[in-house]
Amino acid sequence: MLQRFHKHHCTHNAIAGTDQTSLANARWKQGLLQPKPATRPHTHQRCARSRRPTVGRPRALLGLLQAGRAGRGKGSSESIEDKVLSTFLSGSATPYSSYIADPRSFLHDVHPIIKQVWLVVVLGTAGRAPAAVQASLCLVTVLQTISTLPPRLWQPQLKRLGLLCTVILLFVCIGADSVPPKLQTRAPPPQVSGLPSLAASKGAYKHVLFHWGIFTITQRSLTLACSSASLTFLALQSASLTLTTTPSEEIALALQSLMSPLRFLGVPVKQVTLSVLLALRFMALVLEEMRNLALGLAMRGVDWKAMGPGSGLNVIVRLVGRLFSNLFRQSEAVAQALHARGFVSADEHTIYTGLLHKSRPFNNVICCSAIAGLLAQAFVHL
Repeated sequence: MLQRFHKHHCTHNAIAGTDQTSLANARWKQGLLQPKPATRPHTHQRCARSRRPTVGRPRALLGLLQAGRAGRGKGSSESIEDKVLSTFLSGSATPYSSYIADPRSFLHDVHPIIKQVWLVVVLGTAGRAPAAVQASLCLVTVLQTISTLPPRLWQPQLKRLGLLCTVILLFVCIGADSVPPKLQTRAPPPQVSGLPSLAASKGAYKHVLFHWGIFTITQRSLTLACSSASLTFLALQSASLTLTTTPSEEIALALQSLMSPLRFLGVPVKQVTLSVLLALRFMALVLEEMRNLALGLAMRGVDWKAMGPGSGLNVIVRLVGRLFSNLFRQSEAVAQALHARGFVSADEHTIYTGLLHKSRPFNNVICCSAIAGLLAQAFVHL
């Protein structure tokens, strides 16, 4: 009985819906029915945009984060967690240090072996170089970054890296000699021995440049701070330039060529090369997973202040656990893909180089000349 009633009820609703539709179509043809005004004229366009990938639109991601916080009220202040999420999502959408094929620049046409040799020479000689040489190397790196990357990429990179180097400079400059050792002179001071004290000359060497309370800046701390900040900037930005202008396959092949003499010592060169290649490919997946988790958390519009003081740490721990589980799943998928394509061992693996660009001899000569000049300057100041 219930089944017959349900069937009759559904049939009646379907017939009624059909009759209403046909009646509406007839009235539409006669001009008696006017179309309803569209309350949201751009709904379909917004939905189509939201389904597109969010890469390259950090402002849109920041707008999504602000929309997720709109339900809390205008009077509520932004918490630290929201500021961190907005800063992370408003950054560059392109993963850091990923290869950028277009637009091509001077560094794109330099051989990858020369780039890696340049990295080793810069990091090996900049530490003992004078402050003027370190500043010139940093300036050359900044100019090369501006000429290589588009503005939407180099502006956030240089801002964050400059902020990091400034913090390192201040902390090392203030904290290196803030607690000086307690020294005692061999001879008593002139006031005790009765000898007249000598007046200090105007151009005398001063070890202590600034002293106020517990803060002391000396010649040694200033030199150490400049070296630390410049080395940090050169190491991070030079490596980023190398990765953004060189495909991962070329980096792996260049590393394999440089490490080939180590085969006589029993070093598994091909295994190291394959590990580097997989790590460079996996770096983009890590950044993408982090971005997706942060975007999902931002879209929920979590009220951090109402959750309590320890809730932020709890959410971060859970997100880290979810991140590692997603990364393990991605790595397992990569391993299954390698196995399905007939991967046996690293010794039998061949890196595909069919679509790689060739370097230009003119660019290679200029870079080799710069490396030779830097080495000559390092030998002069030994």
